[in-house]
Amino acid sequence: MPIQLNQLRDILQRLGYSTTAMESSEPGLSIAMPAHGKSVKVDVLPDQSGENLHLRSLVSYCEESRPSLPDVLRALAAFNLSNRTVRLGWNAGDKAILACADLWLIGEASPVRSIEHLLLCYQLELEVCGPVLRGAVLGQNPVDSNVPAEIDDDWI
Repeated sequence: MPIQLNQLRDILQRLGYSTTAMESSEPGLSIAMPAHGKSVKVDVLPDQSGENLHLRSLVSYCEESRPSLPDVLRALAAFNLSNRTVRLGWNAGDKAILACADLWLIGEASPVRSIEHLLLCYQLELEVCGPVLRGAVLGQNPVDSNVPAEIDDDWI
């Protein structure tokens, strides 16, 4: 069942999130999600049909000229190989490292539990990836021991 923006707002508020209109011109909502000891802004966007829900948030920034960029890209690859719900990416254009997730809502009479589950998974991944990526950007915490050994410079 397609979801409308007002329905999404009601669901998010029932789940305990305060919602605000997104700062961009896109139709969606922003929520504040607790992660790694601070509040992370997460944009929640239904697609035009209302059958898909997209989450995205800024994790960090990394300039192309940073010596730690290979470590950052290795960490991104490791997270993406080990996680199927949340995807991380780096945009060379604006230097942003983003976390994204999608939820297909087709066939759901009440998407509340699915949305709640997606938000919980998203929050857990932000808890894990945020500090590691920020450390990698700063060169303080290059790829940690959880990164598979087969991810090396050939992957970048």
